[in-house]
Amino acid sequence: MPTHGALAGAVEFGERSNNRALRGLVLWNAACLDAPCVVVLWAAAFAQALGPGIDAIPMALLFSGVWMGYCIDRLADGLRLGPDLALTTRHRFAIRYRRRLMLGVGLALPITTLLGLLVLPRAQLAAGSAIAALAALHTVIAQGAPGRGRRLVPRELVVGGLLALACGVFALPDGGPACVCVALAALFTLDCWIVADFEVASDRRRGEASLARRWAWASRALPGLGALAGLAAGFAWATDSGPTRPLWLGLAVGAAGLALLTRTRPRPAELRPALADLALCFGALCALLA
Repeated sequence: MPTHGALAGAVEFGERSNNRALRGLVLWNAACLDAPCVVVLWAAAFAQALGPGIDAIPMALLFSGVWMGYCIDRLADGLRLGPDLALTTRHRFAIRYRRRLMLGVGLALPITTLLGLLVLPRAQLAAGSAIAALAALHTVIAQGAPGRGRRLVPRELVVGGLLALACGVFALPDGGPACVCVALAALFTLDCWIVADFEVASDRRRGEASLARRWAWASRALPGLGALAGLAAGFAWATDSGPTRPLWLGLAVGAAGLALLTRTRPRPAELRPALADLALCFGALCALLA
């Protein structure tokens, strides 16, 4: 596989780095484990604050579903792009370890499906299946038309909304406060936008659309957007005396972490996507412990 100097991905970094913590963070992102951790931690925070409590089996099914969705999308990216255009951490990892990821998805899919059919209530199973179908449809559109299709249906908005919806469905079968759910979707979208901003050069080279490419002027305002989101969530936390108060604290911490990340230049650069998701994980932990 050719190496592209500064564009070398997590595989090369993981093999040459002596810092186990940094290497682990990069590979955590490349192996599609970061997004499931974010979603499950936030679902657990919602379930603890507003729902019947944390149920391990639905959380495990949620983790597996999100992981499979990300793996399938990245495997499809790898097949479409090939090694020469796989300039990002996640794509190079997906190409190099394609067989292992396909085996993991092949094992996880029937087990997750069977457990879902046996354990989940009918309404929750139907909602989860609908979200999975929407995610699959979006993957087909994104892979079939990475230019025009992604301009019409921005990946960052769709992913942020679907992840927040999945979090709510598995944590709160009867639904939750719309304002908190919308705020979580906005936070997930901001996270996706920051990652797209990091990968904008490779997207441009491949001719693929993203919010960071379409609204480059807005990408320069990402630190301000993160800070504004953090302040708004902090105000909601300070004035809320109900069960949603811990969630507003977690949202404020997560938004502040994203805003801080956009002001820094972590080295190696491959760390930025992992650090963005780590900030959201830390926010969810704050909500859980509050």
